[in-house]
Amino acid sequence: MINRSTFMISASAILCVCCGLSFADPATDSQVGKEIQKVLQDQRDPLEIARGGRARRRGYVYQPAPVVKNEQQKEEKDAKDDAATEQKDAKDAVKTEQKDAKDAVKTEQKDAKDDEVKKDDSAAKDDETKKEEPASPFKDPQAALAFQEFNNFRIRSGLKPCEFNQNLQNIAQWHSNNMYNSQRMYHSGMPGVAENVFMGSSSGVYAVRVWINSPGHRANMLGPYTRVGIARTGGFFTMVLQ
Repeated sequence: MINRSTFMISASAILCVCCGLSFADPATDSQVGKEIQKVLQDQRDPLEIARGGRARRRGYVYQPAPVVKNEQQKEEKDAKDDAATEQKDAKDAVKTEQKDAKDAVKTEQKDAKDDEVKKDDSAAKDDETKKEEPASPFKDPQAALAFQEFNNFRIRSGLKPCEFNQNLQNIAQWHSNNMYNSQRMYHSGMPGVAENVFMGSSSGVYAVRVWINSPGHRANMLGPYTRVGIARTGGFFTMVLQ
């Protein structure tokens, strides 16, 4: 037990220490010195704990908030990872676009080459077809259709088709022109030939079918003839057989 006089001395020593003065040596071996040293040490311990100084030697450990620091580091790392991922994605996107563009160019070039090859093949086939098919001797497409319809009729009737003859064609054209100029239908009276005339339509197929349904004209078309000429001027047709 500390008596009253000792307590007064300790209190006075504490006040003096607070004011920067000391009347007792804390390191002394006296009982009073030990009491004062203990009081002063008790006052320094909380401060040393907060500052992490000599309190560590007394068994106190001060650690800053590691959780907060770890969270900050994690956020920084995540931010760096996100930035790296975005850069990688951007580079991959650029590479993909470049590859797609190259593939598109290659595809267009290949399609263009294929189209050229197809055009060349088609042109070659057309040339071969033109070479195989003889050119039509008729300047008038309706006269050509009449010629085809006439020979089909002879084939259906069991006869050979007649060949085109330019001299007979000239005679037929001359007479069709005359009928058109006079606007009337009549026979030319050309000796040594059979003649069919028609007026009223510019269709060669129709003209031949009208002749087929007429006994006299039908007989001419089924006669023993081998050459023919057919011509049209306007709605006037002339067929000359020999």
